[in-house]
Amino acid sequence: VIMRVLTRLNLVEDELCFEAARNICNKIVEETGYSHRYVDIVIVKFGHRKDDMDTGIVNGICLEDIPKCIKCLLTEHCHFEEKQISTDKQKNNINKIKSANQNIEVTPSIKMEDELNEEIEKITSINRINNHVKMLLVYLFQGIKSYNINYGIKFRRDAVALTLKWNERKNITTIWLQNDGFRILVLGQPGEIGVQNRKGKKCSKTSDIDADVLQAIQNKYNELTN
Repeated sequence: VIMRVLTRLNLVEDELCFEAARNICNKIVEETGYSHRYVDIVIVKFGHRKDDMDTGIVNGICLEDIPKCIKCLLTEHCHFEEKQISTDKQKNNINKIKSANQNIEVTPSIKMEDELNEEIEKITSINRINNHVKMLLVYLFQGIKSYNINYGIKFRRDAVALTLKWNERKNITTIWLQNDGFRILVLGQPGEIGVQNRKGKKCSKTSDIDADVLQAIQNKYNELTN
């Protein structure tokens, strides 16, 4: 959440610039005299949807999707719209691929977002992944959900496997979690991903999670369900 807010305010280049973000937060602490903990809570509540810190603030303003810009006092400093153009182009490309294969529309929903949050939080709590890996998983799962793939999650040591929702013995893909990202393996033709020595394709940045990865996952899902 902090990285999203700082990126939109153009205080850091992108959501992976952790060192720059630490420097910014240190500067805020120096200028205001408040503690790091206080600054952390203020920024998080500004962009967080849930009240898991008992602050009494249920919904923030700078949300990941559909931010409440009309209530924000920082819009003159915000670069959300121009950065959103790039994100929207990527989503449109995914939707075009999906529509070409299935001729159906992608319809986002709050329920889908809540389910995604619960899944990522469970993976985080079980495997103790850092924020960078968590962000990459969110990016991956958002792409997978855009294809309407009905999957279940099976937890393994240092890995998670996506299976058919109704048959956990049918594996769609395996994701090995690492400190700097994850490795993803999709077996079967067409569209194998990461089959070299079965180590999986390394994904350490969002650009690694491209249309080929998502298409391979959809191909495997279609193979298992047909």
